[in-house]
Amino acid sequence: MSAWIVGAASAAPSINVKETLNSINPLDLQYIYRFACGLNKSAADIIIKHLSETKEGRQFGILCTLEQEEKSDQFLQSVKDLVSSSIAIKPHDSKLLQRSTIQVLEVASANQIPITSVCLNKSFKECEEDAIVLHSGLRLNQLLTVEKIHIETGQVNKEPDTNRGRRYDDIPLWATF
Repeated sequence: MSAWIVGAASAAPSINVKETLNSINPLDLQYIYRFACGLNKSAADIIIKHLSETKEGRQFGILCTLEQEEKSDQFLQSVKDLVSSSIAIKPHDSKLLQRSTIQVLEVASANQIPITSVCLNKSFKECEEDAIVLHSGLRLNQLLTVEKIHIETGQVNKEPDTNRGRRYDDIPLWATF
């Protein structure tokens, strides 16, 4: 299967490759990607693009993007494509996936690429100095190009927020809500 995709990436119309990729479980595409990236960069790029377009594969596309050795214009375009829509960090994501997601966000920020939205879906633990700490222990450092951060805690307020017991000055200035 992997060899077919590598060959098809250079010879067949992209619609055939797309149909084949659609028929494969996104979790299994990691093995095909790892095989393809060593043989044909174009095939690897097609797989990353496909993963980034699917809900299930979007996060894995982030991992694949970071595995690319070459930090070229094409790499930065992949990062730009990934951060052009909301990026979610969820509590059930593996620590490796959370770390990779954070790395993509940091690459985007360091290269002045606008980050549309970061959603911390029940993964927010606390704020420390200039960073947001996740339940996994990972830190989300200053992202100067982020346009919006959404923090979903899963807690329901039973009374209106009156600022009692909260210290908003603890929230990093770059994290605007």
